[in-house]
Amino acid sequence: GVGSYTSLVRLVIIDEVHLLHDTRGAVLEALVCRLLRTQEQTQERVRLVGLSATLPNYEDVATFLRVPRDHVFYFDGRYRPCPLQQEFIGITEKKPLRRLERMDQVCYEKAKRYATNSQVLVFVHSRKDTVKTARRLRDMAIAEATAFVTAGSATAEVLRDEAAATRDAGLADILPFGIACHHAGMARTDRQLVEDLFADGHIRILVSTATLAWGVNLPAHAVIIKGTQVYSPDKGAWTELSPQDVLQMLGRAGRPQFDTHGEGVIITQHSELRYYLSLLSQQLPIESQLVARLADSLNAEIALGSVRSRDDAVEWLGYTYLYVRMLRSPRVYGVERAELDADPGLHGQRAALAHAAAVELERSSMVRYDRRSGRLVATELGLVAAHYYVSHGSMAVYQQELRSDASDIDLLRVFALSSEFRLIPVRADERVELARLSERVPVPIRDSGTAAAKVSVLLQAHVSRLGLSGLALAADMVYVTQSAGRIFRALFELCVRRGWAQAARRALGWCKQVERRMWLAMSPLRQLDCPPDLLRAIERKPLAWSRYLDLTEPELSELVGSPRAGRALHRLVHIVPRLDVRASVQPLTRSLLRVELRLTPDFVWTDAVHGAAELFWITVEDADGEQLLHTEQFVLKRAYSGTEHVTEFTCALTDPLPPHCFVCVTSDRWIGAETRLAVSFRHLQLPARTLPPTELLDMQPLPLSELRNPMFERIYSDSLHSFNAIQTQTFHALYRTDDSTLVAASPGSGKTLCAELALLRFFAHEAVRANDEGEEYVRRRAVYIAPFAALVRARACDWRRRLSSLQGGKTFAVLSGDTNMDLKRIENAHVVLATPSAWDALSRRWRQRQRHGVRDIGLFIADEVHWTGGAGLGAVDDSVRSSNTDGDDAGADAVGDQLAATYEVVVSRVRYMAAQLERPIRIVALSVPLANARDVAAWIGAPSSCVFNFNPSVRAVPLEIHIQTSTIAHFASRMASLVAPTYRAICSDSSAKQRASDAMDVDTDENSAIVFVSSRRQCRVVAGDLLTCAAADGVPSRFLRADSAQIEHNVQNVSDRALREFLIYGVGYLHDALSATDRQTVLDLFVSGSIQVLVASRESCWTLDAIRAHTVVIMGAERYHGREHRYTDYAIPDVLQMMGRASISGSSGHAQCVLMCLGNKREFYKKFLYEPLPLESRLDSQLHDAMNSEVAAKTITSKQDAVDYLTWTLMYRRLVQNPNYYGLQGTSHEHLSDYLSELIESTLGDLAAAKCVTIDEDELDVASTNLGLVSAYYQIRYLTVEMFSLSLSAKTKLRGVLDIVSAADEFESLPIRHRESSVLSRLANRVPVPLPGTDNEDTKWTSPRVRTHLLLQAHFSRLTLPADLAADQMWVLARVAPLLQAMVDVAASMGWMQPALAAMELAQMTVQAVWEGRDPLVKQVPHLGTNTMLPICQNMNVETVFDVIDMEDTARSSLLKDMPPRHIADIAAYVNRYPNIEVEHEVTDADQITAGELVYIRVSLDRDWDDDSDNVPGPVIAPFFPYSRTEGWWLVVGDPRTQTLLVVKRVSVGRHLDTRVEFMAPEREGPCKLKMFLMCDAYLGCDQEFDVEINVLPGDDEASEMDED
Repeated sequence: GVGSYTSLVRLVIIDEVHLLHDTRGAVLEALVCRLLRTQEQTQERVRLVGLSATLPNYEDVATFLRVPRDHVFYFDGRYRPCPLQQEFIGITEKKPLRRLERMDQVCYEKAKRYATNSQVLVFVHSRKDTVKTARRLRDMAIAEATAFVTAGSATAEVLRDEAAATRDAGLADILPFGIACHHAGMARTDRQLVEDLFADGHIRILVSTATLAWGVNLPAHAVIIKGTQVYSPDKGAWTELSPQDVLQMLGRAGRPQFDTHGEGVIITQHSELRYYLSLLSQQLPIESQLVARLADSLNAEIALGSVRSRDDAVEWLGYTYLYVRMLRSPRVYGVERAELDADPGLHGQRAALAHAAAVELERSSMVRYDRRSGRLVATELGLVAAHYYVSHGSMAVYQQELRSDASDIDLLRVFALSSEFRLIPVRADERVELARLSERVPVPIRDSGTAAAKVSVLLQAHVSRLGLSGLALAADMVYVTQSAGRIFRALFELCVRRGWAQAARRALGWCKQVERRMWLAMSPLRQLDCPPDLLRAIERKPLAWSRYLDLTEPELSELVGSPRAGRALHRLVHIVPRLDVRASVQPLTRSLLRVELRLTPDFVWTDAVHGAAELFWITVEDADGEQLLHTEQFVLKRAYSGTEHVTEFTCALTDPLPPHCFVCVTSDRWIGAETRLAVSFRHLQLPARTLPPTELLDMQPLPLSELRNPMFERIYSDSLHSFNAIQTQTFHALYRTDDSTLVAASPGSGKTLCAELALLRFFAHEAVRANDEGEEYVRRRAVYIAPFAALVRARACDWRRRLSSLQGGKTFAVLSGDTNMDLKRIENAHVVLATPSAWDALSRRWRQRQRHGVRDIGLFIADEVHWTGGAGLGAVDDSVRSSNTDGDDAGADAVGDQLAATYEVVVSRVRYMAAQLERPIRIVALSVPLANARDVAAWIGAPSSCVFNFNPSVRAVPLEIHIQTSTIAHFASRMASLVAPTYRAICSDSSAKQRASDAMDVDTDENSAIVFVSSRRQCRVVAGDLLTCAAADGVPSRFLRADSAQIEHNVQNVSDRALREFLIYGVGYLHDALSATDRQTVLDLFVSGSIQVLVASRESCWTLDAIRAHTVVIMGAERYHGREHRYTDYAIPDVLQMMGRASISGSSGHAQCVLMCLGNKREFYKKFLYEPLPLESRLDSQLHDAMNSEVAAKTITSKQDAVDYLTWTLMYRRLVQNPNYYGLQGTSHEHLSDYLSELIESTLGDLAAAKCVTIDEDELDVASTNLGLVSAYYQIRYLTVEMFSLSLSAKTKLRGVLDIVSAADEFESLPIRHRESSVLSRLANRVPVPLPGTDNEDTKWTSPRVRTHLLLQAHFSRLTLPADLAADQMWVLARVAPLLQAMVDVAASMGWMQPALAAMELAQMTVQAVWEGRDPLVKQVPHLGTNTMLPICQNMNVETVFDVIDMEDTARSSLLKDMPPRHIADIAAYVNRYPNIEVEHEVTDADQITAGELVYIRVSLDRDWDDDSDNVPGPVIAPFFPYSRTEGWWLVVGDPRTQTLLVVKRVSVGRHLDTRVEFMAPEREGPCKLKMFLMCDAYLGCDQEFDVEINVLPGDDEASEMDED
């Protein structure tokens, strides 16, 4: 197929192409057709090399293989290396036994004649006949006293020794006589021995089956074919050897290096003599065998997706050998010459064949065939048949006979009725043997005496390892067992797809029994190399297998009665795979249950037994064990066999609620490896019933004049004339009232304008207030919160462009998370825009910040408020993240549950502030449709009249949603298979070529499409594949909607070369790693309609908030989660956001969205895409950090305050509505009170254990510690602060600080991707500091700590990284600065000077991307840190930035002479900005300092600054740091003698700063020499160090003691 591995193929060598004439030729023909069509579709050349025996119609085969004429090489019989002399002998005997004896006699005579001087190959047609024939030849030779080996010769000695060593009794019996046998049933060592002895000339006569002719190149002087009839199991009869087999056998006659000619003898029946004479004297042309297998071959193409209609099938037939032969020999295929003349392309004949095959498949329920349009769609039966190579006849049987309650007898009967076995007969001489076998097999046989009964008996005999007598019966069993594995796999998958639990369980059991050749009732140890005596002892014991897992070695020894067997038995028992399963359930809605499984491997992994991975099936069965509620696969890899794995999914709940369900985890191939867990629903309480959604009223759209403000109307006059239906219905509540409002509607419905209505009302009211209150007017601000920085930046840019001129000018401030900067930003702002984390940092101390405007809020807009419920089911902590490289820094995004909890906290805080300040704050919440909108409305304080929760189907532009599923488990192969459906969805029609001619006349908006993929790499791959599909259609520029010359001009500045090439053909891609310029170019081209298709990564969906398209395709809907080593679903809010981009109606009046996912996810997405989204709080999982911040802000001072604080949250409202989701066992007041008390106790207890809070003796009052204050101030997790305090020591140096900060809990959400180990390993060899060790080297590169450590070192070394790792590095750098500042404070609280200074140095290294002590300080200067400039600087003795400043003009000119002016300007700006600070300090009363008292040092800082601008010092110049930041300083005083840190003070230095530091005087008396450091947090080399001398006098207590003395 078009899987990820087959796409790598560039050379295909087809040996024995003449097999096209064989019954297997249809398969070969279909494979070549698929390969040729794939070449044309992918435009990737694959070379075909065909090898064949001599053919009369070789030109037809060359035409079929698309071989150029000059590359066809034909050699007839004249070109044989050894000419062949052929002899034909016909046996006239009629009786079989007499005929066989006569054949043996003739064979002996011919072999004796040739074996005297050369070697002879005798071909027979069954394994048994090889030994029998060899023995007959030996016996005849003995009877005639003929010796093929000279007695006493070296050959005789060799044969005698080898005969004694061989394990094959038959071979040992004949080998000393120079005769041997060879067949596929022999051991590999014996076959190799025979081949070597024959090649060395020791064996004179070798009796073999045809496998030697096909598989081993072992020539001889003479070849004798004894008999030409061979048993065909699939036909159930004896058939003549095919011409290809005869040619292949005769091809072994003649040794080019020894013989001048070869001898070939064919011994056959006299009636067949003429056939073989004509065959070899005048060959017949080989014909196509495709017609016999046409239906199955067509089904495979339909299942693959390469044939979607009857027309496609006709086109596909044009690639076949059948089509070539129909043109050359039409009458052979029933085509008259007149018909060929009338239809030279035989289009009608091909259409008839395609129609007949489609009708046959439809009759077998394998496809859905629309006769009028010709459309062909594979059903689940067709997909299964194609995957497991099952014929359509068998699938028709399964459709009719397979039942949900099938027993083992029924399954065996269905298997036996497969059409693959329809020709197997029941012979009279077999009935006794079959009756004997039927009495020995465990499963009773129905309809004894029939062919189905025979198949059933043979299969069970194979599983039971019973011996058979009779050649034909043994051949039949081999044929049955060869097909049994795939047929039972097909039956198992059919049962799974239909949700039949019992039948699926039995079918999987049969799969294992056939593969393992053992019954389920047997001991699982039979699958291992267990001694037979132990097996017999174990199977005699009536002990369940699960009990063996709990027994110790002595107990096992006692059980089997063998003291020495306990250890070996214990080892074997624990090799059988087993997973320990723990399940937890949470009701999401009354009809949907969330199930989380924790799977822990409970066995010993052995590479020789388990290989690289083990596959398990996870199934959920209903209470009766009859219906499958959910099925998915779980792959356990060797590298992760010692870790716990988590998987989660949803199951549908029925009404009434069942008592329980069963979760089963079953190995795919191991018997006895099953864990079955009952999950009780007895105490499960379902959520309260939800209210129906808000009905969309049939209202006249309101015109813009309803705003009744000309200034406001002008804002929208260019873009719209009236409001849409949703905006019209919400207009009164938003624009005419001041009530809090919830607007829940699908993305793309115009909710942003709803927020603007509330904002305009706020502006109007503020203008009235300012006029009424005059000088007493205090400005109130509007706050806009969005979950992601990309949304915040986009909204700020939009509002600044459209709203900044209102009412004399409005200012919009975007918060970055830097508290000091943000406080300055909001002072003069009218609207504040922020992420939840940035606003949380600013507002958590709202009580203390009375003068900074934090409390003066009039309007609070919470956009995408459904993110308070987290990323949704299946999403993990790193499911959402975005990078930011723009100048307007909106801060780094929080991720996962942390984002959800922070969002809930800030909204709850707004309501709490309003209540405490007794000042109303209007909250406007925007969301997708919610199942529990009533609780969200109550949470934000919105009255019922202001709650608008519309149905998901209500949109400004109607949206058609199509869910397409795939059954391909391998992610890369599935993504490759989805390219063609994506291309068709974009084109919106199956006939791309017909559409291509007038493509430029189609409306551009209607054809615009956005394709969302999972990763940045997939962006490039999918974009290229789409263009390949267009090229295959003959229109490579079909996606281009502008003049090609204009496009080339527009993209000439695009730095990404691949992107530039794609844009020229009308396809662009977008991901976070693109530069800002490239990203803006792509967006401009797409918005203008110049390009039709935009491929975007998953995380980019939030940066496209203002981008619209007619078609949206979501490919895959899965992403890789590295730490859990599995693929997880996209977050539901992400999917809804992607769908919302489809909001341009085409000619059909609607937009369309195509969601492509795995088959078992279809119902999951249908539930969440067509119904309102259930919203549950995630605060309970992140309560520790939220509680710590409130304690630090003194909002919470007691446990009662903590309980009261929770009553303002969404979680409190949802506790009683969905108690089981939060682990609450009831909804009474007592249950709620106990739950909250326990939650507060455990949370505060954990914080107290981490030393972040203290709880007084009566355990009621709570206060924050220094660690808690550090955690709250820098917004880092309490676990990180605890880890800092435990890991730091007084002697920690720079390397230790790097190790510790890399282990911060914040980096646990660092993304981990597939196949990055090799890249990271190479990167690790280029960094100077060894990486921290891990317990398991296999999982080293999946450790967030190791990856963070490596990314930071790569940053310091300025290494170029791949796009994904570069984005990860930016993500790390956004979080490391506050962590290092917190580490400084933690070290200061411990009084440790060395780690504090090391953390400061690491902060400088982080900003400037320079190694402290390893790199010259001049490397910080832009353009001087290159490999070219650094040696020049060293030669000129320029080591620091101050050296550059102090250089003479001539020397500086010499240094910069080859640089462009722009680079020189950058260097000048850096040097001028580089801090040069004069420091003066004075100790107050330095000689009058008493031990234990405060010491005051006055410090004066003056910056050397020539510029007159007020921008002092301005943002830090750091080209390698991706974020904008301001310069900060630390004043540090410490005692160098004891390495004690006395005080750290954080200061911001402008032109001049006077400050004072204070600390407790040391306890030791006398002169004391201290050190004071001025440390920068952004530049290296500008730190300063000063001596501070004080004289410490004895304390008051010591002085009084001296006076008494």
